Amino acid sequence: MSFGWQNSSCSITLVTVQTVPESLATPGGGILAAWQKPVERVAVRTAVRFPLKLALRLITEDGTVDATTRDISSNGLLFEASKLPRIGSAIEFTMNMPSEVMGWDSDVAIHCFGRVVRHQYSDEKLMAAAVIDDYYLKA
Repeated sequence: MSFGWQNSSCSITLVTVQTVPESLATPGGGILAAWQKPVERVAVRTAVRFPLKLALRLITEDGTVDATTRDISSNGLLFEASKLPRIGSAIEFTMNMPSEVMGWDSDVAIHCFGRVVRHQYSDEKLMAAAVIDDYYLKA
C-alpha cells in the first residue's frame, strides 16, 4: 500500500510493505519515506473550452458580483471581475449562450450552480475559475 503527498517544493511517497527490501531498510523499521523532486504538473482537461466573453451576474454568499466570462466548458468557466467570490464559495448564475455556439435557432439561457475553485491574476485582471455542479435550461 502506498500514499502520496505533494506540494510545490517536494513530494513524499509513503509505502507500507510486509517485507522491506534491503536497499530501503531502516534501522528501526516502520514507514518509509522517499523524497522526490517536484514533477511538472500538466493540466488535464476533460472538456473542450470555448473562448467566449459573456456578461454574468453571479449570486454569491456575499451578494451579487458582475463578471465577464473568459472561457467556458461543460465542466466550468473562467471569469474576470473587479471583486472575486471566495475560493470554495457557492455561486449561481445564468449564461445566455449565443445560438451560433449552441447550434440552435435562438439564444439559450442556461442557469448554473457551481463553486469557485481558483483565483488568478493575469493580464492585469482578477480572474476566478469555477466548476459547474448542476445546470438547467431556462425557457
